[in-house]
Amino acid sequence: ACLDSEAERSLLSQRVAGELLLKKRLQPAAKHYDFRVIDTPPSLQTPTLNGIAIADVLVIPIETSMYGLHGLTQLLRTITEVRDAHDINPLLMALSTMHNPRQNFDRLIRSKIVERFGEECVFSTTIHRAIAIGEASTRLQSIVESQPESNSTFAFHKLVAELKQVLVEEGLLSNEQEDFMQRSIF
Repeated sequence: ACLDSEAERSLLSQRVAGELLLKKRLQPAAKHYDFRVIDTPPSLQTPTLNGIAIADVLVIPIETSMYGLHGLTQLLRTITEVRDAHDINPLLMALSTMHNPRQNFDRLIRSKIVERFGEECVFSTTIHRAIAIGEASTRLQSIVESQPESNSTFAFHKLVAELKQVLVEEGLLSNEQEDFMQRSIF
């Protein structure tokens, strides 16, 4: 048991040390940007760990399904490890995705998400399950480019407005940055 525990600590130490690689690489460019958005893959590999280690705000997309809840448990454990290792405390914001508000089960899962994070840390915007989003990604386009008038596009606009409000409330966005964000995102 001692060896296993020692091996685990060693692996965790190596993993945690690697989490600052992105921060080191971005440091020279940081002065040229007011804020950075990093979209990481949905896995707990190095890119995601790096993103967690340098974030002020983590937007956690959670599919409103049992799989989404199971993945969330593991992700939150990992975030806690990274927080403890680097003495950081990013704001966690949950986003319900692939959501169908007409389905009782989806509403139940969303209520569990709200229960876990608290109302103030769950975006009121939900991203619904939509064929248009999948079609856009197969064309290597965003939904905003592919179907600018779709309900999905409007949902993403609403999400950006909500995120902007969170950043302002947290003191992470100046007035100039807020104006820039309003003009530039879409």
